[in-house]
Order: sequence, then C-alpha cells, then structure tokens
Amino acid sequence: MKIDYRQFTVLYVDDEMANLMAFRYALESEFRIEIASSAAEALDVLASQEIAVLLADQRMPGMTGAELCGYSKVHFPETMRMIVTAYADITAAAAAVNTGHVFRYIVKPWREEAMADALRGGIEAYHFGAMTRQVQSKMMQAHQQSTTTYLLGRVLHEISSPATAVHMNAHAIQTTLGALEPYLAQAADPVGRQVGDLRLATDDAVASIDQLVARINRFRQGAASDGPSGEASSLAQSARVNAAVIRSALRPRARLVMDLENDSMVAADSVALSQILLNLLSNACEAIPPGLPDENQIMVRVGADASRGWIEVEDTGPGIPPEKMPTLFHALIDGKGESRGMGLAIVREIVEGLGGTITVGPGARGHGTRFVVDLPLADAAVVASKQAAAGAMMAGVAARAEAKPRAGVAGVTGAEPTSAPVPERPDGESGSEKDEG
Repeated sequence: MKIDYRQFTVLYVDDEMANLMAFRYALESEFRIEIASSAAEALDVLASQEIAVLLADQRMPGMTGAELCGYSKVHFPETMRMIVTAYADITAAAAAVNTGHVFRYIVKPWREEAMADALRGGIEAYHFGAMTRQVQSKMMQAHQQSTTTYLLGRVLHEISSPATAVHMNAHAIQTTLGALEPYLAQAADPVGRQVGDLRLATDDAVASIDQLVARINRFRQGAASDGPSGEASSLAQSARVNAAVIRSALRPRARLVMDLENDSMVAADSVALSQILLNLLSNACEAIPPGLPDENQIMVRVGADASRGWIEVEDTGPGIPPEKMPTLFHALIDGKGESRGMGLAIVREIVEGLGGTITVGPGARGHGTRFVVDLPLADAAVVASKQAAAGAMMAGVAARAEAKPRAGVAGVTGAEPTSAPVPERPDGESGSEKDEG
C-alpha cells in the first residue's frame, strides 16, 4: 500500500532554533513538519492537532526528550515517539526504548536520508496502528449488532407463542360477543349501552392484536418496520383507550383532563399510535409524585389543520432540566431526563417513521412538561373506507338488536332482560367527549 507521507504530521521539538530550521529545510519537501522550541509548546501542539510522529531532542531544559515522550505515551498514546540524542546520552535513550516510551532513537549528527527513513517508519507504524484500531472498532460494532440481532430473535421467539394465544382468544371473544349481542342489546341501560361499548373495545383490541402478530411475524422474517401507509386512526379514540390504561396509576398523583373535541384521523395504525401515547402518558404519570392529586393534572388535547393532526400531553410535574433536553430522546433516557429505558427514543423513531415530528418544552403555565406529536392526516379515501366499515358493523349490531331473541340466552331458559341502576364509576369520572378525571 502506497502511503502519502505528507498526509501525516511530524512534530520536531528542540530548544535550539538553528536545529529546528535545519530539520524543516531538509525534510519539508517530503513530510508535513511542525516545530516546537520547548516541551510545553510541544504539548500544546499535541493537544491541538493529530500528530503521527513526535521527534524530541533528548537534552532540553525543564523536560528531557525521554520525559516528554513518556508523558505523550500516557496522554497521546497513538503518536509514534522518537528522540534525537548524542553518543553521551545513548544509555538514557536505550532505557526509554526498553520501557516503551519511544519507538526508536536517532544519534546525532543525523543524516538526512537516515532521518527520512526513520520518519517513514514512524508514519507507517502510526498508519497501520490506526487501521488496526478501525478494524477492531468495526469488528466490535459487528459483534454488538450480531448480539443484538440474536437477543431480538430470542425475544421475538419468546413473545410469539403468548401473542398467538392472545390473538386466538381475542377473536374467540369477538365471535362469542357477536353471538350474544342480539340478546344483551335488549337489556335496559346501562347494560345495553355498555354492551355497545364492550363491542367497540373488543373490536379495537382484536385489530390491535392482529397488527401486533403481523409485526412479530415481519420482524421474525427480517422485514423492516412499516413507514407511513394506508392506515387511518383516530387521535381521540387512541387517547381514550390509552388513558384508561394509566387511570389507576394516575389516581393518587393527578387529575386527567382530556379535550378531544377537535378529533382527526391520522395516517398511522392503532398499534403505533398506542405505543406513542402510552409512553407519553406513562412518562407524564411518573413525572408527578403521588400525594397531591388535586393540585396536579395531566392534560391531553387533540387538534388538526388542513393537512396535519396533533396530540398534546402536558403534565404539571417538576419539568425537565434544560441541560438534559439535548439527550432526552436518546436511548435509555426517560421522560424525566433520567437514564432508564428506551421509551422516548422508540417514540421518536415511530413518529418520524410515520412522517411526523415530536417536540418537547415547558408546560403552558411555565412549569411541567409538554410533548406535542404532529402527524400527517390520513388519506380521505382511507378514512371513508374505514368509516363505511364501521357504519356497516353498527348497522349489523342494530339489525341484530331488532331481531326477536329466543327466550333463553346461551342455554339458560326463561332468562329475561332486567334493568339495573346505573353503576357509579369507581373514580367518579364522566365519559363525555371533554373528560376531566
């Protein structure tokens, strides 16, 4: 391999200016030369730029050439170190070589060609050392990637079986609920209304587990995660579903306030949207310590313009320190800026994969934290298709409800629908579109 020696810098250190000038004049046509008249000046040069070869005169005031090379070995270990010495100092030079402080020593008076050969050898050793470190780094990265791939395969294998079981059971529940629905729908409120809510929740769960199983299969086959596609999901619906997951954990910490009136359908599947919102809601919940629920709140708002939909999650916690903001979306950083998990890194990856953005800043009142996720609106044809499918499903429910049921339900003869008082929700919350919990 042919090396261009002028791509590498040689630093020559000598306290006699005449020697420095002679060295530069003799060798600057082949090498890139830097000079320094003292050890202190040489250390400044070493700290400010990449030096391939350090060549130091042995006898200098304050710090000898061997001592300078010894210091350089500790603080700039990649640099090749040489000393120039007179015959009287050969013992000290040889000791420096034997202890590993220097690559070689050159005896005064030196000849130009011998010095050039020594510098070429030093540059070649530096160059091949750099190449070796680069290869080692790539091998380490490949090993880490191989380990990650192996662990991911193991995780996917471990979750595949339970996910398949959940998938089958979810479909079984959906089928059974569909068979019972004509009978249950005859019951007076709140049972009739709750049956409709249960059917919607079941359909949403089945759709989510369908997508989850499909994703597991794609990952097991080595396929990449989907980007923006022909999906359409309601921001408000996803907010309701995921808020229900954290309500019990949130109750001793804060009130949940939801403004979902300005809903929109965004170009995202329900699984991806749930991953985003559940992470943000969980982080907001964890940011508020328990004990003062009446003084704290988490606010969830949705909105849209002509081409984008957005959802905002704001908490009244202590906020994120400014110095932690730059690394907030790095892996192993949580919503409080602490090193913990990969939640926010995954959230940003999903959002950007969907063609959206995520921003973070202080809350509207000057404290707390506010995350805003902005996503492209779903294609109008996709929205219309999804709404038509939902309308057909609801029409089927209504038709079954109007049909005359048998006297008994699921083998229980003589069962009659009975009315019951409306049960109070355990947290006293309402189910309105604008919900304050």
